[in-house]
Amino acid sequence: MRSPDTGEVESAADRVYALVRQKIISGEYQPNTLLSEAQIATDAGLSRTPVRQALHILQAERWLRVFPRKGVLILTPQVMDVHDFYELRLVLETWGIRKLADCRLSAKVMSGLRSALQACQDAVESDETTFHRLAVRFHELIFMASENVLFVEIITWLRQRQYWDGKSYVKVTPAPYKERLQILKTYERLLKAVETGNADLACDILVEINNMPLKSGGGLTPIGNGASTKST
Repeated sequence: MRSPDTGEVESAADRVYALVRQKIISGEYQPNTLLSEAQIATDAGLSRTPVRQALHILQAERWLRVFPRKGVLILTPQVMDVHDFYELRLVLETWGIRKLADCRLSAKVMSGLRSALQACQDAVESDETTFHRLAVRFHELIFMASENVLFVEIITWLRQRQYWDGKSYVKVTPAPYKERLQILKTYERLLKAVETGNADLACDILVEINNMPLKSGGGLTPIGNGASTKST
């Protein structure tokens, strides 16, 4: 939802878009719930103009459906194979990791990534929500370092969509302590490979990270979607 022409209104629409999408993903806006534009505008603390702009994008992305003069219907997550998301994300993320390893990140960026990883390590025994949030943040920072805004937006959308579509039929369980340690050790290896410019190794580790939730059969997905594999 980026536009150089719309200025402040577009910025407000961006905020509404992010707010509504997060409320849908978190479950605060439940599927099959009919909301009014006025309610969403109140939740966002903004006028209806940016709300309508945001709803137009959210409808195109199939998060909701707008019924003129009736309200906004939050759609039900679609049953999709979570592996489809993994495959698509792996293609994109492999490109991102290879780009970072090839270009060699600056000392400032590496320092920020090390700090984010340290925050994860400090929270290894904390509650699931805190650890999950910090692990997601570390993963996001890695790809933000690519400085490719479109790439980051697509990866973020895929992660959130994967979680939302998958949670209706995927069993989600907290990551055990040992699994958290495994996640962190793998992140350490990934960061080292990127830092030393070993693109092939970094890509191999990324594949390993993407496969971790599928092998464990539950718990925290290192890349932040909270989903694992189909329940039986």
